[in-house]
Amino acid sequence: MTTFVEAVQVRLASDVSVQAVLGSSDIYPTWVFQDRPYAPVEGSQRVAVVLSWAGSWTTPNTHNTMKFPRLRVEFLGDPTRGETGQTRVQDARNKIALAHEAVDKVLHRVDGSDVRILRSSRLGELDLSWEPETDGMVRAEVYYGLGLG
Repeated sequence: MTTFVEAVQVRLASDVSVQAVLGSSDIYPTWVFQDRPYAPVEGSQRVAVVLSWAGSWTTPNTHNTMKFPRLRVEFLGDPTRGETGQTRVQDARNKIALAHEAVDKVLHRVDGSDVRILRSSRLGELDLSWEPETDGMVRAEVYYGLGLG
């Protein structure tokens, strides 16, 4: 089931609006990862997206080969840091909100999309939480229900 995750990763990483709000490095030109972040987000003052398969949002169709996987989209946001290292948690939340808006424009497509997905619907709202083991990072997640044919 990771094939559709790879397709979504490629599609998001190639979107200019998504590229503008995410972190990047020499090894990873756009921080859209599978299953876990492959770059250090804490201290970067940027946002990363982590995609993973999260089971199904409905049972498979018994009349054809349609499948309905659930895509988990996780955002990891690091706040802007001042000269003395102080952070503002709201800053990280704002960065995640901008990243979510860019990603949602690509993924919330009830009329079909170009990732061999017949449809993709947001299954809920963005759920934000503070990461207690970090210095001001914020984590958020949202799920999408895909229709694959």
